[in-house]
Amino acid sequence: MTGQEPGRPRRTEAVVHRSGPELSHLVLPGWMHGQITVPIPTDELLSATDLGRDELPWTELTVTANLAAATDTDVDPRDAQLPAWRCLQAA
Repeated sequence: MTGQEPGRPRRTEAVVHRSGPELSHLVLPGWMHGQITVPIPTDELLSATDLGRDELPWTELTVTANLAAATDTDVDPRDAQLPAWRCLQAA
């Protein structure tokens, strides 16, 4: 089989849309054309980015997610990382 197998998580682009005390929401352009936000625990984003909660909205990231998911809870974004260019700017 060529290409990505359905249902297998893969690394994809994401943008933090909202950052709440417990839960944040991401937009993943590769899932539902970025029209539905996907929940992720805020602490995961804070520890992955070393940013403050107020700095998270509109931050570009990559995450591992199930882009074949039918519902937002099945997308299950994990392993958030800042893109390499952003890490270099901070250094």
